[in-house]
Amino acid sequence: MNEETVLAELRALPNMIKCLVPDREDLERVFGEEAESKTSSGMPLDNRALTECMDRGSHIFAVFRGEFDPIPYVSVQMEDPDGNIVGQQIPISERPRYEGREDLVWLSDDFWMSPTAMGGEIKVVLVPQHLTVIGGGDGASDPVAMYPSPPADRIVREVLGVGDDPSTATAVIGYN
Repeated sequence: MNEETVLAELRALPNMIKCLVPDREDLERVFGEEAESKTSSGMPLDNRALTECMDRGSHIFAVFRGEFDPIPYVSVQMEDPDGNIVGQQIPISERPRYEGREDLVWLSDDFWMSPTAMGGEIKVVLVPQHLTVIGGGDGASDPVAMYPSPPADRIVREVLGVGDDPSTATAVIGYN
């Protein structure tokens, strides 16, 4: 696998500002910080994005504007103890599919929740984004992106040498 080819593919994306392969120490700092993440509400957190990203053999730190993968995705959802999705953040472009449903409560413009999920042991799940912009002939297989929590985001920005610009976001990309 050729890291330079993967980096070149990412750098060619119109919304990509900067990306690089982190050294092991910086990667472990970000993963360690992310593993300590908690929800502001005190709800249990299942960070599947972190788990899947850590399971990949190669990693890239990236900062970008907007979205860098055109496929709409869910990054946060809520699940009941049986694994049923009882709340979900959706891309704004998907909102029309859900409008008018009386079985949902809107917590924000892009997050719905089932009214039946208001009690019990609900957990917040951070879902990895399975990427489509790399993973073809560039040598990257099964690529995923994790969008880090604010403390881990600060580390990624420090490593990339970019400031805290609210019009940008960071990601840790993992692939085999």
